[in-house]
Amino acid sequence: MSITLDAECSITQEGDVLCLIGSDVALGAWDAQKSIQLETSASLFPRWQACLPLSASGSECKLIVRRKGGHIDWEPGENRQLPSTSVPATMRMTYGRREIDLIPETSSNGYAADPKSSPEASPTFQEMAGNFNRPKSRTDLRQRLMDLGEFQKNIEERYEMEKTKLGEGG
Repeated sequence: MSITLDAECSITQEGDVLCLIGSDVALGAWDAQKSIQLETSASLFPRWQACLPLSASGSECKLIVRRKGGHIDWEPGENRQLPSTSVPATMRMTYGRREIDLIPETSSNGYAADPKSSPEASPTFQEMAGNFNRPKSRTDLRQRLMDLGEFQKNIEERYEMEKTKLGEGG
């Protein structure tokens, strides 16, 4: 029995490897050389996957990128805490975001529960990937966000506007 880790990281380049490192011995005990290496492919990218032992649940962890030249980039921010589980499950995370979705396997055929059944669950990677292509630069990332339609609303519909002019007043 194991945990399927499904991570998204679009900052990697050809030759780089995404790894999970953590406090548990199964996660390398904070030794980058012993961390769990995630796998990807041309059809999966920017998603990476790995199988974790159930003993890793509840551990403190981070994603790291082992660069082609040997340099290691540690995920920014505080460490994550893997959710505790005693049953096989899928954990979804995104590089740079602390949130982790835990989707327990609920059926005998091994399929995970629909993440939409949980109100706080994130959209699936397929749903996100269907909305836009991988960014090539920061400009492309801004364009992707604009293309999602969220920012196509009139600014006055999104924010409460005051009639006061900037630079006037006491």
